[in-house]
Amino acid sequence: MASASRTQVVHDGAELQRATLNAQAGDTILLAPGIYVLRSRLSQSQDGRADAPITVRAHRPGDVRLQMSGGTIHQTHAYWIYENLTIEGHCGPRGQPCEHAFHIVGAARHVVIRNNLIRNFSAHIKVNGENGQFPDGGLFQFNTLSNDTALASDILTPFDLVGASHWVVADNQVSHFIKASSQYPSYGLFMKGGGAGGRIERNLVMCAIGGDVSHGGSRVGISLGGGLTGPRFCPDGRCLFEHKGGVIRNNVIVDCNDVGIDNNRATQSVIAHNTVIRTLGIGLRAAPSDATVYGNVVDGPIQARQGSTIKLDHNHRSDARQFPSGWQNPPARIPTHSLVSDDFCGRPRPATTLPGAFHQAGGCQDVTPAK
Repeated sequence: MASASRTQVVHDGAELQRATLNAQAGDTILLAPGIYVLRSRLSQSQDGRADAPITVRAHRPGDVRLQMSGGTIHQTHAYWIYENLTIEGHCGPRGQPCEHAFHIVGAARHVVIRNNLIRNFSAHIKVNGENGQFPDGGLFQFNTLSNDTALASDILTPFDLVGASHWVVADNQVSHFIKASSQYPSYGLFMKGGGAGGRIERNLVMCAIGGDVSHGGSRVGISLGGGLTGPRFCPDGRCLFEHKGGVIRNNVIVDCNDVGIDNNRATQSVIAHNTVIRTLGIGLRAAPSDATVYGNVVDGPIQARQGSTIKLDHNHRSDARQFPSGWQNPPARIPTHSLVSDDFCGRPRPATTLPGAFHQAGGCQDVTPAK
């Protein structure tokens, strides 16, 4: 199974397309600094392997800008890594967004999207099944997702996962997912469609920039279940649940004019040690939705509606004015949840901790940056 790894340097969109089509397990495609214009799908023909992924990367963040004017990275193969890229949508008249920067489908298991800046799309990352297969086991980490303006789109979810299982969405910043006009809500991050075992952790989700929540339409921070799924899009063909065994932990969610965390027909969920500020709180809705909601800091309500069931423990109702500068009067420490070993800053949590995303007062000032 050994393969001789190669590094190929590319300089424009045409070279990049040829390189991805010809790449083999273990190869690295290194994009030289510059602007790359993509007007059609960027496709692949080979899988990488667990021990020899195929990597598409810039040497440093900011070196490379991919401008998509109708194209997308259409990921159909397993064990690929994309990192250090700036990807921008340039698709139509002002207010008309590109659809996806990445569309990850079918057999594209164990894909890694890491340390990219992605802006001006209606669903920056779209993950879904194809031909009865689902792209399970992905990692989406250290990315920044945003839009420059409110978008004229009925569908607006920067991270939109349908049907896939065991994805980890961690350490990302997601902001400004605002519709110019629509009756449908927008979501910062969601997993739905009958998958299982997803983890959403240590993300900063800002539904509006600068605290301005005056735009029309509703915005939800993080959701298991989203706006529900048609049966044909779920692995079981029935959508008996929207997600099973999902964990939402250590996230900071701010400035949403709807709930910060939503659990819609998702079962066996754990929502633990999140800080949810200037939102409508945490909401469960619709049977068979059930969740353990533990150790969160929330300045809005925590509610279970429409036949959903909830187990509450050690949550703290906070005054939003204390965030993010710290506690005026810190609450009592609580036992750390068994599924939460660290905090928003990546610090290990001791056996007892403050509620919310930070295990101690003062944010992340004491964390030493990685070298």
